[in-house]
Amino acid sequence: MSEPEHVKSILQRVFRQLKENQEAVPETNILECPFCKCQEVHMQAVEVNRKGEITCIDSHGTKVQAGNPSGRGARVELTFFCEGGHKWTHSLQFHKGAVLLENKILIDGCLTCMEAFTSDLWRD
Repeated sequence: MSEPEHVKSILQRVFRQLKENQEAVPETNILECPFCKCQEVHMQAVEVNRKGEITCIDSHGTKVQAGNPSGRGARVELTFFCEGGHKWTHSLQFHKGAVLLENKILIDGCLTCMEAFTSDLWRD
């Protein structure tokens, strides 16, 4: 096999693999506000409570502090806000092999744009 044919063969295999991988990846969905269905959603913070050791990542950086345990297992809490003014958390509580999912509203429609965008976790 000549050099160009060998390269062509390799490229065909790579593209075939990429296509197979793309088809194997589940469909990606956009997170919507659970209250107004707004798709302009921003992540504000991530908090992990593991046996009372609480790690929080927000627009100010990462901090670890002592606190109360959230239950038997670890708890992961994601805080979001939408451009419609709602703020909420999605919480994952791990307990004896099960994962409990909880959504909790924090602010119902009165979050101002300035408050929201100055606390956006991934603001450039």
